[in-house]
Amino acid sequence: MASQSGYRSDWVGAEDFPQQDLGRYDLIVTSYPYGRKILPLLAEKGRALLVLADYVCDELGLTLTGRTNCFYTVKPLDFSNFAKLVKNILDEKGAL
Repeated sequence: MASQSGYRSDWVGAEDFPQQDLGRYDLIVTSYPYGRKILPLLAEKGRALLVLADYVCDELGLTLTGRTNCFYTVKPLDFSNFAKLVKNILDEKGAL
C-alpha cells in the first residue's frame, strides 16, 4: 500500500528489528500480539507507530499510553480508513 502511494516500504522480522536503524523509518507498523516483545522498544523511540491488534487489552493500552505518534486499531480493518490513516501519518512525518 505504501509503495503504491509513492512511499518506500520495507519489511523487517521481529527477530531482526533490534539491529535496524529506526531513524530511517517515518512509520512503523506492527501486529499485536505478534510484535508484543518489541512493542515497548518501538513505542519509546518516538517514531510514528501503528499497531494492528487482534484484540484490545490492558497491556497494549498501557504500553501506548502517554506516547506521542502511537496508534492502534483492531483487526479486521476497514481498508479504506486504514489507507487514509497511513497516508495522513506519512504526510505529516511526525508532526502529529
